[in-house]
Amino acid sequence: MTTMKFSPLIKQEIPEDLEDNPAWSAIGGLGYDAINQRYLVCSYFQACESLCDAVLKREQFHDEVIFPILYCLRHGIELMLKWLVPLDKKILEKRFGSTSENDKGHDLEKYIKAFEEDYKVDESLVNWLKEISELDPKSTLFRYVDAGTNYQREAIFLKKSEVFVNLAELKLQTAYLHERMLNIERKQYDE
Repeated sequence: MTTMKFSPLIKQEIPEDLEDNPAWSAIGGLGYDAINQRYLVCSYFQACESLCDAVLKREQFHDEVIFPILYCLRHGIELMLKWLVPLDKKILEKRFGSTSENDKGHDLEKYIKAFEEDYKVDESLVNWLKEISELDPKSTLFRYVDAGTNYQREAIFLKKSEVFVNLAELKLQTAYLHERMLNIERKQYDE
């Protein structure tokens, strides 16, 4: 068996071959200000779209990437909602009569409701967001192997023998949501 020598993946100084070597990717300033939050949200949506595209082009077998696809989609939606609809303790109490720290966790129900109220989005988009949320209500199923926890039992497809995901539609709808989010952001900055 051949052993591999692992070299550092991360450098703080600019690599000499940065412009000639597509393997290098810059990660910087991923704090939580508005511009970087947008970048982070977009990266999850783009990863979801790219993985779907690889399956649709038969470059990747769907069973190998379905969980990363769904995780990227669900996490991108969560980050988008938390960015566009920031809910701190006071806002949670005012809007929903709650100040529980758990309300700010991974459950998207209140964020979807607030998103619908704040941005007057069409019902089909809201239903789609709810459908994605119901796939993994607590954001645990696509991250952990043990499907026996109470949170994961809530996932919609564990209540059924199996479900099917249309990756072509998922890709198109993710791209639409991505564009819609960017349009909302543009309107916020234009006002």
